[in-house]
Amino acid sequence: MTTRLRSQAELMSPLGCVTPLLTLDTGEPRLTLRAVTVLDVEAYHGVLSLPEVVKYDDFDVISHSEAQADIRGATALFTAQGARDSSEEFVLAIDLHRDGVDDDTVGFLYFTTVMKTGVRSLMIGYHLHPGYHGRGIARKAVGALVERAKGVKVQPQNKDQKWFSKYSSVFALVYSGNTRSIHLLEALGFTRVEDGGTVRDVRGTPMVEHRYVLANTCQ
Repeated sequence: MTTRLRSQAELMSPLGCVTPLLTLDTGEPRLTLRAVTVLDVEAYHGVLSLPEVVKYDDFDVISHSEAQADIRGATALFTAQGARDSSEEFVLAIDLHRDGVDDDTVGFLYFTTVMKTGVRSLMIGYHLHPGYHGRGIARKAVGALVERAKGVKVQPQNKDQKWFSKYSSVFALVYSGNTRSIHLLEALGFTRVEDGGTVRDVRGTPMVEHRYVLANTCQ
């Protein structure tokens, strides 16, 4: 377990937040979602180097150098000009901590702004260390991210108009067979709206991509 440094400098993202991004009081333990830093390389690699974690992804386990590149790119996004509406993928660390115990980074959340025919949506995803499955951590973390997205407002050009929600919907892409993530999304109110084509993962296993949407979440 490692102790993370938490900068109080403002960090820009599509959710217009600072770090720590969100603090969830869930009793015991307590969860914190925050922007990743360069100190998260080991934890990130520790999660995404596990075959069980990437089993339902379109990529294989990552190397340490790939983890370094991912985290380096993610940290740069939070400080980049124009990052509020970047189509790049932002990464948040999921920290688990209790009084008197060092923080343990147990997973990561991802979110990306997607523009299609003038409509702005938020695509989300997550990876959680399998040692923390079954404790409601992913559901609380993903749920908090969705609630945050619902509350992001945009100022209209006409001052007489009301502020409007930034995102028309929040959605996630899930491959067939990933029942754990499908159950999580359904529990949060997501609905399966369409299926993509059949693809094969890096191990040659055929999978179908499902799109789950929380429509009108940001009205």
